[in-house]
Amino acid sequence: MIHIVFERKNERYRLVRVSGHAGYDDEGKDIVCAGVSALLGGMLNGLEYFLEDGFDYQVDPSGWSEVILPGRMTEAQDEKAFTIVKTFELGVKMLRADYPDYVRIHEEEVDCDD
Repeated sequence: MIHIVFERKNERYRLVRVSGHAGYDDEGKDIVCAGVSALLGGMLNGLEYFLEDGFDYQVDPSGWSEVILPGRMTEAQDEKAFTIVKTFELGVKMLRADYPDYVRIHEEEVDCDD
């Protein structure tokens, strides 16, 4: 199963973590993994394009990725980051609706500062 975590502070995204494998089909044929990977790649490309080095991320080919958005962004950067990550969230929620046994989403509000 793919696990996706969204952490927010004051309703703004601060962390996105994706881990696991769907197990819907064999490696190379798993359309759920492919869908999440495509959405994740789109999110990372959008964040890189609009924020440049204004965020941190790690991608491990074994099935683990993490995106960290700093709390100290300009208002314009924060709005762009929100829109990009929200688009990713909407996409994975659509996948979860179609494949509920293969995608789990956890959302939490955090109090920590950078």
